Amino acid sequence: MKDCRYDSNEEFGLDPLYNDIMYVFEEIQKYQNRININPRHLLISDMMKISENASGNNCWSSMENSTHQRIGKIIANNYEKIREEYERKTGKKTEITFRGSDGNNNGIYEEITHKADDIKIVAVVPMKLNNTRLPQKNTRSFKNGKPLCCYILSTLLKCRSIDEVYVYCSNEQICNYLPKGVRYLKRSEKLDQDTTKMNEILIAFAEEINADIYVMTHATAPFVEPESFEKGIEAIKSGQYDSAFAVKKMQDFIWKNNKPFNYDLNQIPRTQDLETLYVETSGFYVYKNEIITKSGRRIGENPCLIEVGEVESCDIDEYEDFMIADAIQFYKQMGEKDE
Repeated sequence: MKDCRYDSNEEFGLDPLYNDIMYVFEEIQKYQNRININPRHLLISDMMKISENASGNNCWSSMENSTHQRIGKIIANNYEKIREEYERKTGKKTEITFRGSDGNNNGIYEEITHKADDIKIVAVVPMKLNNTRLPQKNTRSFKNGKPLCCYILSTLLKCRSIDEVYVYCSNEQICNYLPKGVRYLKRSEKLDQDTTKMNEILIAFAEEINADIYVMTHATAPFVEPESFEKGIEAIKSGQYDSAFAVKKMQDFIWKNNKPFNYDLNQIPRTQDLETLYVETSGFYVYKNEIITKSGRRIGENPCLIEVGEVESCDIDEYEDFMIADAIQFYKQMGEKDE
């Protein structure tokens, strides 16, 4: 065997990774029919960044078939990137297996195998269009023209552990605002009342869409990061917790019933010495199936608290909240341009 690292200028012509990675997945689908994703959904722009030194895998000088040779060579030299992309899109740990007619590794692609158990994880974003405090807040656009709901939905689509993302809304007009890949499920208008409790909505959703783990979040929490969702999911998958939710640490001077609640007026401490309290941000809740279907709750008896910062904890209820979030998004965009 010889080392034949990928050389974009020698053999494959312009934009080699775009054409050849597509070729790999098209051939796999054509002959193996074992991959359950559309290869066109891969981040080609990311794959284009792979250099000829992206992988130390060897490829093979003699093969029975030119198609196998081409597949073997491309995958061998870009093994890790292809694996990472597949895992990111499917949310499943994978390994790419090479096998040949003689049973040895000779570069012929056979299958992608799932190493993780098939836990179904579904995200749900309940929405209504008849909001009382801030009308149309879920579809209201920031100054950049992007509707509020698009932020959290796009973030959920980036989470590798989440299999399906749903918007649960009684008004089908919401479909005009949904990013590609988000599913719509119509809910009863009875659930749009101001007196309706959120757990009632989540119970109704679980009755229609089955999952092992649910991730619930709001369009009004636009800045939650994918990593925070993943932390909550991993906490439950570890078996140590039955639920998880976002919290913000609070160390402030608090009063209740016209009296200090957490400090003594005669011995005022430094804020950093106050007892740490945690406040639910309503940013997200992650919970096992039985928590909502049997207990009718989104937090179980053994939850994991996922601490988030000030920006991630941003929650939009009133117009002033929307203005603050719009300003945060503006400065986030400015920061991205500077980079």
